[in-house]
Amino acid sequence: MSRNQNETSSANLQWVEAHAGTTNELLSDSDRNLVRSLLRAALQDLKDLERQIAETDSMDSLLLERADDTTTRISRLRIAIAPHQRLPTEVLAEVFVNCIGDRSVEIPVPASQHIPWHLGHICARWRNVALSEPRLWNTIFFTYHPRKHTSIPPALQEALNRSGQGPLTFIIVCISHTHTISAPDIIPNLISRYAYRCTEIRLVLPELQMKAFLEDPSISLDSLETANLAFSIGCRHNITHTFFQEAPVFASASRLRKLILHGAWSQNNSPFTLEDVNGPWRQLTHIGLYTGSVIPSTAHALFIMCPNLQDCCLESNIHGDGEMITTSLSDIILPHLRRMHLGSPNPSFIFEIIRPLILPALTSFTQHFEIDISTRKQPFASLISLIRRSHCRLTKVEITQKVMPEDLSHPPDDMEALLELLPDVTTFCQVRFVIAVSLLQRMLAGELLNSVRTFRCSLNSIAAYALFVDIVEARWTNESNGGAILEEAVSYNYGSEALHDGILKERMRVREIQERLKMKLRKVDV
Repeated sequence: MSRNQNETSSANLQWVEAHAGTTNELLSDSDRNLVRSLLRAALQDLKDLERQIAETDSMDSLLLERADDTTTRISRLRIAIAPHQRLPTEVLAEVFVNCIGDRSVEIPVPASQHIPWHLGHICARWRNVALSEPRLWNTIFFTYHPRKHTSIPPALQEALNRSGQGPLTFIIVCISHTHTISAPDIIPNLISRYAYRCTEIRLVLPELQMKAFLEDPSISLDSLETANLAFSIGCRHNITHTFFQEAPVFASASRLRKLILHGAWSQNNSPFTLEDVNGPWRQLTHIGLYTGSVIPSTAHALFIMCPNLQDCCLESNIHGDGEMITTSLSDIILPHLRRMHLGSPNPSFIFEIIRPLILPALTSFTQHFEIDISTRKQPFASLISLIRRSHCRLTKVEITQKVMPEDLSHPPDDMEALLELLPDVTTFCQVRFVIAVSLLQRMLAGELLNSVRTFRCSLNSIAAYALFVDIVEARWTNESNGGAILEEAVSYNYGSEALHDGILKERMRVREIQERLKMKLRKVDV
């Protein structure tokens, strides 16, 4: 080897020693081989140092420092030849897109706070990939301060430019505690310029801005699939418009399938009427209404106008007796509805909504309400009637009382009837409804909830806790007549303080079973 070649090789070795693993620069094959040889040597050095430290049985500062330096050096060398270093650019971009949990871009914020910006600070290669991959920029979160943002912020415009011409999710939250917006208002222009690309829009706006958006027929929403609309803080309860008598902005939204509304959507939060629900209802497959403006008759009108509904969530803050429908209702059949969530402090609200429904495809049902005297003995009556009427086969059931009842000593009379109708349920959660010992015994025998994998229940006796643990053990060993193996089992204590020691023993028994059956990763909480 010539002198020049030796000098070049020595310089290259020094560069690799100093810089390998400190950047994501792609190394040549010869340099990667050099790093591998350096790594082998470093591992041997570390082994020798650890042997010397063990033999001398001392805390020699020099040896310890050399061991630490060698460990750091090994880490750098491993980084230098890590497999991701050789990923093609398009594969690296795909990794970025799929690994970002929240791809939103907060505008305007320091670049280091959000991943698409932060990727540009790792190395030149990652920066180029991040800036050139439109999918990393296709969810734009803009927190709008009317007095501060008199024009589109440069960072927002940069993110929009980086998003290319593909689908866009627009999340605009207006921070305003008043009903008025000072001029100039940049939101209408911002929405109208990019609306044609939006597949999802989430807007939190003051009343007048929301009204202007809904009544603007010039906005093109040809690509819109999801609309999530709410009012800004301070504007949620004093609405002066009836918004959905007309909403021409949705006239072009032929692809709209999911509509979610939060807050009051009629004057004084009064109920929607049939005239108020004009909109693109027939094409919707998902509806979420979190508003006291919804009463049972409104819900029934929506169901009739949404024959393709697949997912429905209705949350109402109605208290008192609510709307009791005294007339005989015709059956309302929703052939495609698979998931339903109903929540209200008033049980009659939920019962009245369910009463005329036939849901043959229903697989998931969630119900949150406050118990009262009229429903304490049979809180599941409406759901039982729905299952029998629809002949549906549920796989997920969650029922919760929002408020702690005064008396939890007696299980509901109709819980056994409900469980007998759930042979296919894989998730069963009930909170603040005590489950009877006799039902736990039937579960242990494999007669009830034999397919359940997630089981959450409320208990109030040591006998119930002991049976709960027995069920866990039996399902883990698959001894319950071929039942499913429990992935998650949680019990809520609604017994007296005197049960504390007994419950502690059952908790210890669960730990012993986990150790014995090597089920440490299963979630069990007693």
